[in-house]
Amino acid sequence: MQNPEVVLRCLAAKEPSYPFKRLYRNLYNRDFYLLASTKLAQGGAPARMDGAVIDGVRPLNIDNTIAALKSLSYQHRPVKWIAVPTAEGRKWLHPVPANEDALVLEVLRMLLEAIYEPHFLPSSHGFRPHRSCHTALLQINSQWQARHRANLIPLKAHEIVRNYHAHLSGLYRYYQLAHNVSVLNKFHYIMKYSCFKTLASKTKTSIRKVIRKHAVGGTFAVVYPTAAGWATQPLYNEGYKRMKFGTDDPGVDMLPDA
Repeated sequence: MQNPEVVLRCLAAKEPSYPFKRLYRNLYNRDFYLLASTKLAQGGAPARMDGAVIDGVRPLNIDNTIAALKSLSYQHRPVKWIAVPTAEGRKWLHPVPANEDALVLEVLRMLLEAIYEPHFLPSSHGFRPHRSCHTALLQINSQWQARHRANLIPLKAHEIVRNYHAHLSGLYRYYQLAHNVSVLNKFHYIMKYSCFKTLASKTKTSIRKVIRKHAVGGTFAVVYPTAAGWATQPLYNEGYKRMKFGTDDPGVDMLPDA
């Protein structure tokens, strides 16, 4: 069997266009599962594993799992749900897979991470090591600047504002569970003045005149005619408060007959 760490380094060294073949054969390598068990143990295995601590997996279990994969009879078992206390005093339901399933998932994660991680852009933060929505918000907070967007200038004024509104509200919906979602307030300021500059460039006027023209009831909005009468397109201004969602239903993420 090949050393799994050598295999992972070789995968990471390939060009993005390289046609990978027979990657599934790595799932038949017992050493991959031993490496996976070590990584899971280092990452707090009892919180992710069902029953016994994963460090020191029985070889028989690994052999049985590999045999099931080879015969196409392997099936992921239903996860258990445990209640994990939160800082707010509530309990968050956390899925805990069976030991063998956790090992298979970890091997797959290592393979996919080795292939794709070297080619992600610096601006990509989702499901990457040491990156999260928190690091994405920090990057946004430190790098963005208010500039006009030339590609939006051909649009009508209300369409420009609608574009910025959609970006701001959509970004907030995506990050509203993040602990540091409030850093979007600075991003909001940057996007707001980018919108002002884009409208000013379109109408060849000053930002001050743009703000004065479209001030509606203490907010910024563009009033425009439609077939049914006048309509108003506001710029998002509803704040960036962290939302707290949760459920006590352990079956909320389970599919029927899965």
